[in-house]
Amino acid sequence: MSAKESNQAQRAGEIVVEAALIMLDKLEGPELTFHPLPLGTSPAEAAEYARHELGLSPHEPATGLPVLLEHAGLLVVALPLPNIRRDAFSVWLEETHRPVLALLETDAGDRQLWSTAHELGHLLLHRGVGASRELESEADAFARHFLIPEAALNREMPTYPTMQHFAMLKRRWGVSIAALIRAAKRMERIDEDRYTSLFRQMSARGERLRERISIKPTKPRGFRSMAETLFGPNPSSGLAAMTNWTPAFAEDVLSRHATGSELPSRRVTNVVSINSLRARRF
Repeated sequence: MSAKESNQAQRAGEIVVEAALIMLDKLEGPELTFHPLPLGTSPAEAAEYARHELGLSPHEPATGLPVLLEHAGLLVVALPLPNIRRDAFSVWLEETHRPVLALLETDAGDRQLWSTAHELGHLLLHRGVGASRELESEADAFARHFLIPEAALNREMPTYPTMQHFAMLKRRWGVSIAALIRAAKRMERIDEDRYTSLFRQMSARGERLRERISIKPTKPRGFRSMAETLFGPNPSSGLAAMTNWTPAFAEDVLSRHATGSELPSRRVTNVVSINSLRARRF
């Protein structure tokens, strides 16, 4: 990202998170179950911890991750920033001791899933630690262990996987074919020559940057759920009045968060738990 794009993302995050915190103060959301892990915790250990906290079995995909994280008490917001070269970023809000994950616009669900897991790795492993290439590598290692546990992949991946097998695994686990090919090499299911050949096939088909098999991104739910609890089923005007946003901007932000009917059907069937009894008139 350029410095300008980074500043735009940070400012958009501040605006949307501020509105979320105002609403959260009027409501009772899910209790936070995640906590930063001690320095020195390995990415594999952190991934095992995270899957346990989310109730994911060792052989269960983590699809629909943004909503799963909301149920675990993380504040997840989607920002109205199209065409920016980043998929997500995260931060611990020190004043509230709550982790925030911001999702930027993308139509590639596999990229969104990996970026979400990558940021979860930062939240668990690197609170209060500055950025570095080593930390980025650790967050990627966390995402790998978290999203495609080797024991599960070892059971499901054929001895001699083809591109068709990788496509089937992508549909199940929600990660890119490229990530699965790298996993196959680490597991010694393919050798260096086969590894190079598979990536050449992807390049020839124009899939190194954008794969043909698409995975739908997951919209977070909590922001819109809070707005609907406070302002009713069509909350844009109430949200705009509370935040001094324009109605159009309020509707734009809301549209990037899931309605009840847009939630992933695989695992999460209810809205993020909000206790409306604490709602106060303002």
